[in-house]
Amino acid sequence: MVVRSAKLVGKVLVARVRRTSRCGRWVYEYNERPLLRLRHLLTTIIAVDQAKDEFDHWATIVGDSRWSFDAVIEHIKKFENLHVEDLPNGGTEYAKPDPRYHGYDGEIDLAIGPVLESEVKHKAPLNPDVNSGNPIGFGVSPHSSWRGMRTTSASAFLQPDRVPPNLTVLVDSRITRLHFDGDRVTGVEIESGERFSCSKDVILAGGAIDTPRLLLLSGIGPAKDMEKLNITVTKDVPGVGGSLTDHPTAFMTFEMREGFSDRHAFSGNPEAMEAAVKQFATDGTGPLTVHYGTCPVAFGKIDEVSESSTFASLAEPVQKLLLQPTVPHYEFAMCGPLLPPGLLASDAEGSFTFFVALQNSQARGSIKLLSSDPKEPPLIDPGYLTNEHDTFVLTKATQAALKFMETPTMQKYRKRDVWAPASSSYDDVKTFLKANVAGLWHPSCSMPMGHQDDARSAVGTDLLVHGFKNLRVADLSVTPFLPSGHPQIVAYIIGAVAVTAMIEKYHL
Repeated sequence: MVVRSAKLVGKVLVARVRRTSRCGRWVYEYNERPLLRLRHLLTTIIAVDQAKDEFDHWATIVGDSRWSFDAVIEHIKKFENLHVEDLPNGGTEYAKPDPRYHGYDGEIDLAIGPVLESEVKHKAPLNPDVNSGNPIGFGVSPHSSWRGMRTTSASAFLQPDRVPPNLTVLVDSRITRLHFDGDRVTGVEIESGERFSCSKDVILAGGAIDTPRLLLLSGIGPAKDMEKLNITVTKDVPGVGGSLTDHPTAFMTFEMREGFSDRHAFSGNPEAMEAAVKQFATDGTGPLTVHYGTCPVAFGKIDEVSESSTFASLAEPVQKLLLQPTVPHYEFAMCGPLLPPGLLASDAEGSFTFFVALQNSQARGSIKLLSSDPKEPPLIDPGYLTNEHDTFVLTKATQAALKFMETPTMQKYRKRDVWAPASSSYDDVKTFLKANVAGLWHPSCSMPMGHQDDARSAVGTDLLVHGFKNLRVADLSVTPFLPSGHPQIVAYIIGAVAVTAMIEKYHL
């Protein structure tokens, strides 16, 4: 095959992915939808990411203050554009952002819904700003949309008037391997055999699945694993593909009686929906800017956790982190239009769905290759609830969430359980979780940050892959652990640090 070489200056190659199941295990495959578009469809709009003690712990364990809470807040202030103009007097008892922790003129639009739905209004410890560095309590999540329009990285940074002249995005151009000269990357090769050379840095942003996959195909990773597949070892970096984690999650759905929420009457009325679509298309107002626009979340701690035998088995640094005042054990979120498998929207007009997500999971999964063929998807082992402490905490958290359904207010409307544990007993909840646990679409940590002499890590604090001078990773695979909340803002922080590092390196 003749390989054509080309110079690549200021261009981005974008892969394409699809997830499927094979023999009961998760793998990733490719389809014809460009990742640039598909990635946005795989994320929710919730933006809660700022537990102060977690970022400070991140900075401590990697030995770099660039990852401390005070440092990352400065990045957030630059790229965030939090809209509070729709909130009365800039806030309510349920949602009042603290300007010390937010930006108001950046590229990324965030907002808080102007109307709080009835599910939010119950007695609970309130937190009017869950992004203040302390998420503990019950509050309303900021979301990456404004007045009904979703904010994505493309809408924020790739509008026609913002695209730099030296940027070209190539879709459906799957990268199959990297090329090297010693400790430098010289270029990339795509599936067609075409090569693109590099004069400065190559930045990988394929996410927690595709970034380690590409490195393994290129001979960077655990040597013993690559040798088994007859892949020439470029660099033995044992941390590549290890430590995969997510927020293990369980969804529960309940059928509710009439009067619980007016959004069900709206979503079940075709005429009302059609009118709302026309209104939004005309002037950007109406019900579509309100319904499902005020997602309430609660981040909590469980007293029993620190007294448990599973807690005692954890390493001392992990125990210290979990005991910090801003570090939650779980998230409890509701109001999303989410349905369990097999339930149709027409069956759920009076439904109420919430999820419980474990924070600071201790279990770790992995990304491994099945073969040296780039077309063969990797084997993904998420490792959910393979750690005894994780199982204990998520079971206790789910029991706490189910108590919410037993309050007089919720019992008044609770009609029947559609998708839930048989009871709120520890054993029944644990059984339900083991059968139904899933990820929260937050895969991370498969290229964890750390010192080069730490075999569990894959990149340094400057996001350079261990052993290379110009190969960086700028996606959620680099987190040394997965911060609490919903990490879309963390992804932007990682990108901002990468840009700052390259500006300093090349005096741009």
